[in-house]
Amino acid sequence: MRVHLDSPASPEPRASVAARESAREVQAKRTALKPSEIRRSLADAYRRLHGHNIAPKTLDVLSAQVMNETALGTSMYNYNFGGIKGASPEGLTARYGTREVLGGETRHIVDGFRAYGSSTAGATDYLSFLERKYPRAIEAAEKGDVDGFVAHLKAGHYFTADETQYAAAVKNLMSVDDADAAQRGTPTPRQAPTIGAAPPDPSSFATSATLARVLDAMSSSAAAIAAPSSDDEDPRRL
Repeated sequence: MRVHLDSPASPEPRASVAARESAREVQAKRTALKPSEIRRSLADAYRRLHGHNIAPKTLDVLSAQVMNETALGTSMYNYNFGGIKGASPEGLTARYGTREVLGGETRHIVDGFRAYGSSTAGATDYLSFLERKYPRAIEAAEKGDVDGFVAHLKAGHYFTADETQYAAAVKNLMSVDDADAAQRGTPTPRQAPTIGAAPPDPSSFATSATLARVLDAMSSSAAAIAAPSSDDEDPRRL
């Protein structure tokens, strides 16, 4: 099924196109980050991109969304902040198992995801990607508007979970710090997923009921990283 964006997307930078066309596959590697490290990486990346500091409310929204996508940062691989598919500007990609929801059914797939050499590189590409593909979502984030931010991500096919549940999950993570994350539970150490391996079971990440609800929402939204047949059919690959 071909996926279309609601508004015309900005052309993909030539460097990104070249990197994707000459992608080099690397091993999937867990690169867990604490909430404070996610915030610091995003703040540093924003400063590099724009020459000034990110507004606190914008940082709150984006950090919470990253934590929602990566199970509080514990399930991040190769510094991929948003589960973005394809090859990074560095030309790196890593293949591992994930979940997708098609026709209401959860399926396990293995696909290639952008891989980065550092948290700053991953955060920078995450911000650049959102600004290029989801500018209206960024505008909402700059206002601290979680509902608007999530609505524009949903409209642009970033995720397929229930919009209300996804927004609630992001809101629930807005004020999470390192101590809160530790109290919510620490995931059982596991080897990075490999080709053909089933994806990690979100229910094993923590015993906290709150985090479990967040992970349920993440599991439901996994179609956002589905595997269409060509790059122009998946907005998250570009």
